[in-house]
Amino acid sequence: MNRPITLLYPRPWGEAMRCAHLMAGRLAREGHHVLAVDVGRYLASHLLADQVVLICLEGGGERQPEAVLDFLDYVQALEPGDLYGLCYSVFSLGDGPKPNSGGQELDFLLKHLGGTRIVTHIRCPADFAEGFAIWSDAVSDILAFDRALRLSPIPMEL
Repeated sequence: MNRPITLLYPRPWGEAMRCAHLMAGRLAREGHHVLAVDVGRYLASHLLADQVVLICLEGGGERQPEAVLDFLDYVQALEPGDLYGLCYSVFSLGDGPKPNSGGQELDFLLKHLGGTRIVTHIRCPADFAEGFAIWSDAVSDILAFDRALRLSPIPMEL
């Protein structure tokens, strides 16, 4: 059985949304159940129950859309251990020069709160094609491996 995958992106930011939809299409073709949703329409409390969340962001820090800042506020209010069981990865485009801006800050917070990072955060400049290809290939490989483990019978000795 597949784990459902939630893919979050900000609107109206074009390239992050485009990357999220490219990734959602790829994962769906690979047989995964994927829900791509604007972070402004996502109930942040679902983060406590979702199993796999992939996040595509654009910009850094205060340049984020209001919905992303609200999402970050919600995540910052959680306690360590609240996200135990969540598998996640963050991809960000054109992130700010500060080490804890945008995607890096979110990646750190999710890990600190108990989430399991399935692929290291990748931060790309405006020319993101290569970085996105690396991130999407890595995420796809990890999820395919996870799916294979879940579908394979576990040998048992009697």
